[in-house]
Formats: sequence, structure tokens, C-alpha cells
Amino acid sequence: MTLSHNYPMYTGKLDFELMHMTQFIDELIRDKKLELKRPLPKKVAYHDPCHIGRHFGIFEEPRRILNAFPGSQYLELPRNRRDSQCCGAGGGYKIQFNDRAEYIASLRVQEAKDTGAEMLVSACPFCVTNLTGGAKTAGIDMPVAELVSLVADSVQ
Repeated sequence: MTLSHNYPMYTGKLDFELMHMTQFIDELIRDKKLELKRPLPKKVAYHDPCHIGRHFGIFEEPRRILNAFPGSQYLELPRNRRDSQCCGAGGGYKIQFNDRAEYIASLRVQEAKDTGAEMLVSACPFCVTNLTGGAKTAGIDMPVAELVSLVADSVQ
């Protein structure tokens, strides 16, 4: 957000291409410059973060990455892409109202569990933190992982 929207307001148009990490990883995988070697051990669902998703329209790249893991089983959440539910952490809400934020996240984790997911993945560290708290609040034993970290673990 800062580099793509705020920075150009003060400096003018950027003279380089700016990509989100998921776009870059997706491109590397599609160009066969990056191969994911370790399978994900669980059925995974993807939570679309607000900024990456609704604000920037990055929806397919994270899903293609998850599907590139060998033997992966990707499950789509009922509310996804532009209709995705916020995790509850955005806009400083978690800082001011942590209990409420984690309750909102617990609803999202429950949705993932009801879908059959065993792991919930997001490309936003704030979402991962809040959804992890939401799983604990709901008493649901479901790991929440950050997508780029999963990629890093799979190529080592």
C-alpha cells in the first residue's frame, strides 16, 4: 500500500514494476524457475486478506501457489475473493479491541473447519496472527500459516 499508493503521491509515478510477493512467487513457479518440493501435510484453505485481495485484486496467485505444492489438496472457503470476510485485525481494530478481533477471526476459522480444512493459510502476517488467536478463542486445533513461509520451507 505504501509503495504503490502513498509513495507515488509524493514522488510521482514509479519507474519500476511493483509486485506483491505472491505475484512474484507465482511468476517464478509458472516460469519453472521455482519448484515447490515439500508437500503440504494438510487440506488447506486460503483466507483472502483485505489489502492484498479487495484493495489490490490479488486473488488467483496465492491459490495457484497453494495448488503448486506437490500432492496439495486446496479447499475454497465459501466467502472468498472480493466477498471474503475480514479476519478482524485490519485498520488497527485488533490493537483497540483484541477480544472482538479474535472473535471475528474465530468465525473465519470455524468456516474453514466447516469446509473441511485442516490448515488455514493467508498471505498477510496480521491475518495469520489474528486467525491464530481466533483458532485459540474458538478452541479449534487448526494451524494458521503464512503463505510465503510455506513456500520457503518447501524449497529448502
